[in-house]
Parts: sequence; structure tokens; C-alpha cells
Amino acid sequence: MKAKAKFLLVISFLTGIVPFIGGWGIFLTWLIGRYSNASDFQSLEMLGFMWMIFCVYVAIGGLILLLLYVVLNRRNLHKNMLITLLVILINIPSVAIVLDWQKSAAGMFFIKISNETGIPDLSCAVLSNNELIVAKRIDNHDSKVIYFKHYYDFITFEPYVNNEGLTLVLNYNGKEKNIPFSNLPYGNCKQIVIHEDFTITEES
Repeated sequence: MKAKAKFLLVISFLTGIVPFIGGWGIFLTWLIGRYSNASDFQSLEMLGFMWMIFCVYVAIGGLILLLLYVVLNRRNLHKNMLITLLVILINIPSVAIVLDWQKSAAGMFFIKISNETGIPDLSCAVLSNNELIVAKRIDNHDSKVIYFKHYYDFITFEPYVNNEGLTLVLNYNGKEKNIPFSNLPYGNCKQIVIHEDFTITEES
């Protein structure tokens, strides 16, 4: 028996797969930007939030269309109906995973450090009240992203460390230079360049 109103099934499928691909695309772009380049795409955070709200209504509409399609073809049930339902419903655990990962990444500092000092093996470390949090070595004319937890409790936004007590420590040729975080660019994502005289500028 030929299925009736197949376009309803196609539209229902799209209401599941498009939000899934679009949502993960937005989130992964935001996440990779932080970990790879310490880029704070704040516009993507708002876009992701609006996308999530919009897709809730899209999913409801998709379920209604799927139900209508099933009713019209109740004498001719087939597996594509179940597949379409699963494609729509998979967005529920998908959103839960995205929100959990976003919460974790949003509660971290990301600092991209570019070494333009002429020193081939510059040691960079972040200390909180003289306790080491994270450290990396950076070659000359190279850059790396260091990241560490910023919030102890993301719900209350209680700081994991006192920002005023955070210090970026540079070690080179047996010497040490301390740079308070208050002298660094504002925000959770920072991109800085360390020059030959060990002055720091924001990366352009």
C-alpha cells in the first residue's frame, strides 16, 4: 500500500536532524575556538541559546506532523516512522550533553600565549597563592593555549581562586618574571604576546 502524505514524514525528519546538526555545529565551533585559540565567541553563546529555544518549538511541530502522518498511514506502518521519531527525540540527550560540556568549558580560563622573546624554550606557569595550577613550555615564534578551572562552583560562580592572587610566571635562563592577572586583558579568554623586553600586549 502506498504511503499517504509522505512530505509530512520528510518534514518531521528534518525537524530532528537540522536542529541536531546545527546545534552541535554551533557548540563545537565555540568549544574548539576556546581550546585551540582561546577565542571567546560570545555571539555563538547567544546564538546557541536562541537556537535551542527555537528548536524546542520545531521539535514539537515535528512530533505533531509525525503523529498526523502515522494516523493517515495507520494501516501501513513502517520503520521509517520509528527512525524519524528517534531522530527527533535524540535531541533531548544531545542538549543535556551540550549544556554539561558548555558549563564545564565556560568555567575555565583560556590563555593563548605567543612567545616572541627570542628565547627558544620559555616556561610559562599559572600560580595561585604560590601553588602551581598549570604550566607549559613554548618555543620562540610559537604559541600555545593553557587552560584551567576558573570557578569552583558554577552555580554560585564562587571563584576557584582569587583572581587577584593569580599570577603568570615566566621562567627563562634561570630568571623569573611574575605578571599579575590584573595586568592581563579582561575576560575568561585571553590572547597575549610576550615580546623581547617581556612586555605584554594583546594579540591583534
